[in-house]
Amino acid sequence: DDDDDDDGGLVSRFGASEEHDDDARGGRRGRAGPSSTSTAAPMTNTAVPPASVSGSVRAAAAAAFVRAYPWIHAGWEAVVFWCWLRYLLKDGTTHDPSLAVLRLAVARASPSEQTERRLRVESARASRLDRLSSSPSWMTRLVGPAALRAGHFALDHAQGGLMAAVVGFKLLEWWYGAGEDAAFRNDKSLPPPPPPPR
Repeated sequence: DDDDDDDGGLVSRFGASEEHDDDARGGRRGRAGPSSTSTAAPMTNTAVPPASVSGSVRAAAAAAFVRAYPWIHAGWEAVVFWCWLRYLLKDGTTHDPSLAVLRLAVARASPSEQTERRLRVESARASRLDRLSSSPSWMTRLVGPAALRAGHFALDHAQGGLMAAVVGFKLLEWWYGAGEDAAFRNDKSLPPPPPPPR
């Protein structure tokens, strides 16, 4: 009986150890199982495609912009009108809201002020030319003054040059357009050639 009890105790302890190992492995499997299902479930069931989310956000933003744009535009036009009215009634210093925000004033320049400004610009340009002409580098002395004079000429005549370029471009566009129209009007299809002799 004692042997049987000892055998039974060994079997029970061995079975308990196997059950404990199985529980431990099962626990590990159980812990691994729910984590894998819990990570996979949101991806398959509750995840929303990014394209649909971005599309809905874009549609909501576009609808909000369409609703708000008329009011924003009307407010801006009212501010511009108020600035123009104050400037015409000589109650404001500028007609542009952006200049008013920057605290700049629009004033008429007198002929004497224009002459002084032109003299200041000419004196500054002359000092730059003298500095380039007295440079120790021969390349700077050779190329610098000519490049600086070319830049000054471009700055002085930029507005007139732009207007001349636009007029020239439109003239060329009219010239080639009229020539193509005339060529299409005078285009006469040639008759097919006769068949070769047999």
